[in-house]
Amino acid sequence: MTFEINQLTRHIGVEISGIDFSKPLSDKVQDQIYDTLMAHQVLFFRDQDLSPESQLEFAKSFGEPEPPHPICPHVEGHPQVMLLDFSIDNPPDTDAWHTDATFKAEPPFASILYSRVCIAASFRLSEETRSGHQ
Repeated sequence: MTFEINQLTRHIGVEISGIDFSKPLSDKVQDQIYDTLMAHQVLFFRDQDLSPESQLEFAKSFGEPEPPHPICPHVEGHPQVMLLDFSIDNPPDTDAWHTDATFKAEPPFASILYSRVCIAASFRLSEETRSGHQ
């Protein structure tokens, strides 16, 4: 299996296409994804149908997943998969901690976020900031 890489900005982040997380990934592909993460720091995989099991399997390709989060709820039956369910009516309460566990003395190597619904938050950014990041 090969995949394509599309650089999103000059400094950080790429979109990877040609990967299907509903199927097992070979060790070679997992190594290529890891190398791409090291080179670009942020990876995006669009149009995936990811189950909690396949998300956890992908996480294991980077090492041992973190224990369950001490504050956030989890996906039922999957304590290591946090459930982040935020909206305008239910904003995140992250004044004292971060959902990605970077508050820990030894933070995790990486976070894997899977969005089923993504609501644009750009309304909180100034017009100057929005226009500079499009």
